[in-house]
Amino acid sequence: MSQRLPRDPWVTLIGIGKMLKTAALVAIGTTALLLVHHDAAAELRRLIAVLGIAPGGRFVRRALTEAGLLGDHQLREIAVVTFLYAALFALEGTGLLLQRRWGEWVSIVITGSFIPIEIYETAHAPHVGRAVGTLVNIAAVAYLVSRVRQPRAPRGVPTKRNA
Repeated sequence: MSQRLPRDPWVTLIGIGKMLKTAALVAIGTTALLLVHHDAAAELRRLIAVLGIAPGGRFVRRALTEAGLLGDHQLREIAVVTFLYAALFALEGTGLLLQRRWGEWVSIVITGSFIPIEIYETAHAPHVGRAVGTLVNIAAVAYLVSRVRQPRAPRGVPTKRNA
């Protein structure tokens, strides 16, 4: 049986972040599947118009160019990969929100395994958002490692919190 840990607001916050990433990835994967057999660039142009985004911006132009290159096969691949990542984030988020020790371990292993890649990408294509994201992930893993290294009272033994 899994050990329930004392409620920790930082663990809850990390768990909420994981679940927000899950929702975003599910939305991206679903959108990719909905675009199969459609002109992705034309659909993106419509979305840009609906949202009132200026169509001449550098990022918008790049997104339109990239979307025009996506075929049905690539859209399906995008969907599969985003759903797989969403499943990993959902696993992490669920364990953390339930305040379970296994959730902390899963998050340490999964998030920690991507940190070297994030550091490499940040070093080779510096971007403030990427750097901040990497630092947040490093801080989250460090915090979770410090938590799992703390000795736990055996079940049924009163602690300061429940004494």
